Amino acid sequence: MLLCSCDTDLFDNTPLSVNPTSISLYVDGTQQLTTNKTKNITYTPTDYWYVDVSTNGLVTAKKKGNTSIKVSDGDHIVYVNVEIKSAYDLYPEMDLYIGKKFDSFNGIFGDYDEITSTEQYDTYWFEHRSKYDISFGFIFKKGDAFGTIQAVSVYIPVTYENQLETYLWDRYLCKEALNDVYYFINHSKKIALKLEYDSNQWMYNILYYPLE
Repeated sequence: MLLCSCDTDLFDNTPLSVNPTSISLYVDGTQQLTTNKTKNITYTPTDYWYVDVSTNGLVTAKKKGNTSIKVSDGDHIVYVNVEIKSAYDLYPEMDLYIGKKFDSFNGIFGDYDEITSTEQYDTYWFEHRSKYDISFGFIFKKGDAFGTIQAVSVYIPVTYENQLETYLWDRYLCKEALNDVYYFINHSKKIALKLEYDSNQWMYNILYYPLE
């Protein structure tokens, strides 16, 4: 009779289970994932923009949004849903409006307060909105308010600079800082943000614009 020692995990057809299968974290928060198996377990985020996962299943939240993590033992796969939140939701994420029509925001902020114009552009201003006293300017090609939004300008009082810092770093990637002007990109890498301080108005200005 031939006797041998076998690794039972090689013949284990037990379905893979993961705990928890849905998590909600704030940016920089962590959550440990556990499984009912110990060998050949891999953790793979579907989008590394939002989370990192260590080889032992420790999830670290990086940017606000929703994503998932694929957990596999080689034979079975379980997806863990992940929601990442920010401590501050100061205003709607304006990168989502670039390239949209006027009616995509008309009514959300009420009626616009004024229109300012340059040789090339008209800006529709919605002033002092939300509890943070924020003003929004939606920029169109001159005379083309029924066209698409070319850029968005946001003004927020300096008194909310700490909240603004968290808001931006929780959502976007800072690529460069030159002379106190900060440049960010969004998740799609198609929209850039320029953050600078306007000392004349005691306001921060964030300009959202498409990358060419």
